[in-house]
Amino acid sequence: MQAFRQLARTCVRVNPQTLTSATRSMVTLRAALPKVAPVYANKFEAFRNYSSPARQTLNSELNKEIAYEVENAEVMDGFQDALAATGFSVKDSAGNCNLRLEKLHDDEKITVLMKIELMDDDEPEEPEDGAEDEPRPSQGVYYTVVVTKNDKQGALCFDMVSYQGSASIETITYNPSADSALSLGVKPEGEFANHQTYCGPNLQDIEESLEGAFGEYLMERGINDNFALICEQVYREKEQKEYVHWLKQISEFTA
Repeated sequence: MQAFRQLARTCVRVNPQTLTSATRSMVTLRAALPKVAPVYANKFEAFRNYSSPARQTLNSELNKEIAYEVENAEVMDGFQDALAATGFSVKDSAGNCNLRLEKLHDDEKITVLMKIELMDDDEPEEPEDGAEDEPRPSQGVYYTVVVTKNDKQGALCFDMVSYQGSASIETITYNPSADSALSLGVKPEGEFANHQTYCGPNLQDIEESLEGAFGEYLMERGINDNFALICEQVYREKEQKEYVHWLKQISEFTA
């Protein structure tokens, strides 16, 4: 303890004149140094405001594409009236590739699930002589019709495809969990996400009367060829909106 006290006394006894002289030396040294900070700041400011030709070109092309898409957006005559007549309402949000249509039917809720995917807009090739002109699956709009009931846990799911106003059933699935059925998203080319659930038999192998009964069940709930046209238009409008939204996001980021 005595040693610490002696050290403290020694520190206190340092000559104040020495400290004052050292301090004056530091002030003199700082005054002699060149003032370089403003030079670096000016260089940084110039770099920050620099706009490369590549970025300018990209922004210009993005803005041209946005203007073109907005001006040439396809709108089906009477579409909103036709949609309202079906009783379905569209639920979607910008930036989300999932889309759904909903309506009530007695004690049931009918939900149509879609997922926006890259579509093949190429014109179909002319069929060879004698060959039937069948649409390619990639040209259709795929969706899942989910029927749920207030007093029951499960859901009846119809995986469907619409092409030029004609709807067809791909698979019929019963999911014991309505929540699970509504959370599953559709995949392109008719491959849907409910891999662990039995997808039912090949519809071509069941009795025609049973297949027809399923069709009547859907038509009674408004799922018919007219609704197929609605689905195709809803899909294309959503796809176009998401494309424009994507362009605008990138344009704002690169501006």
